[in-house]
Amino acid sequence: QAAGNDGLSNLLFIHCCECLVHKLTKIFRATFKLKHYPNEWQESLTIILCKDVKPDYSKSKAAYWPITLPVAITKIPSSAMAELLLYMVEKRALLPPNSFGG
Repeated sequence: QAAGNDGLSNLLFIHCCECLVHKLTKIFRATFKLKHYPNEWQESLTIILCKDVKPDYSKSKAAYWPITLPVAITKIPSSAMAELLLYMVEKRALLPPNSFGG
């Protein structure tokens, strides 16, 4: 549960969800209503990791694995929106039957 630029871990929101849910709901609703996404929420931290057991890291870009850590608070509305879109797509049967993924 690594933290992004904000220094906040997802665990903060998981363990404090009951006391934060009403305040965060107001913030997220205002974000959508005002069509304003704060600049700070658009920042992320990218860390480059070396993949295991590569003979020569200097010769292959594939030997590295970039990990992006967004600002923790942005994961909440993103997850909610993804679930809503998935529900709407499934309810209206908008995907072809041979479409797979997860």
